[in-house]
Amino acid sequence: MRGVYAISNAINGKHYIGSAVDIRARWKSHRSMLKNGTHHSPQLQRSWSKNGPGAFCFKVLELVESGDLLVREQHWINALKAGDPRHGYNVAPVAGTRAGVPQPQSMKDRFSMERAGVPKSPETRQKMSAAASGRRKSDEHRQKLREAAAKQFSSARARAAAAERQTGKPSPMKGRRHSAESIQKMVEAGRRPDRVAKAIANLPKAMSEETRQKLRAMHAATRGIPRPKANSPAAAEVAEMVRLRAEGLTFKEIGDRMGRSPSVVFYQLKKESEMAKFKGPEGITSVSVGGEEFNVDKDGCIVVPDSIEGAHVALASHGFVGVSDPAAEKAAAKAAAQAAKAATDAAKGTAPDAA
Repeated sequence: MRGVYAISNAINGKHYIGSAVDIRARWKSHRSMLKNGTHHSPQLQRSWSKNGPGAFCFKVLELVESGDLLVREQHWINALKAGDPRHGYNVAPVAGTRAGVPQPQSMKDRFSMERAGVPKSPETRQKMSAAASGRRKSDEHRQKLREAAAKQFSSARARAAAAERQTGKPSPMKGRRHSAESIQKMVEAGRRPDRVAKAIANLPKAMSEETRQKLRAMHAATRGIPRPKANSPAAAEVAEMVRLRAEGLTFKEIGDRMGRSPSVVFYQLKKESEMAKFKGPEGITSVSVGGEEFNVDKDGCIVVPDSIEGAHVALASHGFVGVSDPAAEKAAAKAAAQAAKAATDAAKGTAPDAA
């Protein structure tokens, strides 16, 4: 039986309108969903659960032997106002679609994530461009676009998806430079015209052919030669630092003689010698020991080489006390525990023989 049907509530007069090729089968399906509490119309489901099956009747409104069922269904939805929550239970006011049905935010987010990263065809891009051409966005629209762009990569999943899409692909700007006109357009678009002159002034200058030839020759001459790190002294240089330090020179004097900063000299010598840590009283930011100036760290501590003669006495006079190394203490405690356990195990092993 093909046609349009209604599920009517005898108490409040509301209707649910539908159409089917087999009306009997569709009625059984509706009853099953309503009984199990899974009907797609929340309003009808709540009313059914509240008033019970006895308050409802199922009736055929019109038999449609030929023609478009949805057209006749739409006629009855409009006639009985079933798409209006005040008069009916139809979720969608348009027959056969979900047009006009409000979607929860969770479903919108899911659809958005599913479409994220899906490339658009050239035809689609052309249509979008033609539709947006000449249209000026309002300030409110611009603000929404900014918020959407900021939110686009806010989640770890979105960032991971974007990184995966870009993996193995070169940057779009690789080997290219923005022209002065392009920079000016970008700055003006960002409403920061005060940056135009600065951005243009910082554009890289084109090298002459003579300069290019010199660079090529220099690179060819040094190709294959390992380049030492700029701030890593060679072993011979470190040995010279140690020798000069043994002669009594300060870190600054060694640095001035060897063309290094005092901090580089200090950390290189720190690697070569035993260091001692001291904690001082509050309020002290630096202290002089053996002619050297040491800054106190955020924990109120300083580290000085053991090679400085009289360092412990000088620091004690300023209220500094020695601080043990927690890592060393932990290692020593672990070694002692292992030794005690080994002794206990050995004693247990000899106990039966002694008995």
